[in-house]
Amino acid sequence: MKMDGDSMLHLHDWFLFAHHHLPPRPFAQGIMGGALRHKAFWPEPLDPSDTIRLESYWKDQYDGIHLYLAGQCYFMSLDLCRAVAHEAPLAPLRMAPGGYLEGHEDHDVSSMVFRSRLSSSSSSSTHPIHLLTVGKSQRFWEHPVKGQPRWDRIRARELARMAEEVFEDKQLRLYLDE
Repeated sequence: MKMDGDSMLHLHDWFLFAHHHLPPRPFAQGIMGGALRHKAFWPEPLDPSDTIRLESYWKDQYDGIHLYLAGQCYFMSLDLCRAVAHEAPLAPLRMAPGGYLEGHEDHDVSSMVFRSRLSSSSSSSTHPIHLLTVGKSQRFWEHPVKGQPRWDRIRARELARMAEEVFEDKQLRLYLDE
């Protein structure tokens, strides 16, 4: 799992999510999840030919849909982590003309994952990626967490949850009985 420095993980929610939605070993293969985004040409390059270079991979392989997981929080299975680790040293070549990387961490990691499944050199190239999209109401993290007022609210909410008290008209779960 990777999180931004201004993201806060709710560990109890993560364990509950993982228990219900992630398969055990050895079945946890090709899994990637987080807050889904469609790039839609963001950020818009100054040079229009750069758009063609960067998006040609997605146009050719995924019918122009450029998906990535927001850097605030994403996770992937060990096989995909290994694929990214194998591809990452080649990043300078992949950013050159004809390459598919842009220099934005969350875009590039997702691109490496998707590319690993299409590469003929990959032993898992015929296996699909199991993309788990985590919507706002399903998130086990908060982002962005900046400033004292936000920290104070999070602390008050967590103390109320642990004491099984109502907070902002909601009774928060403890997860002890699940």
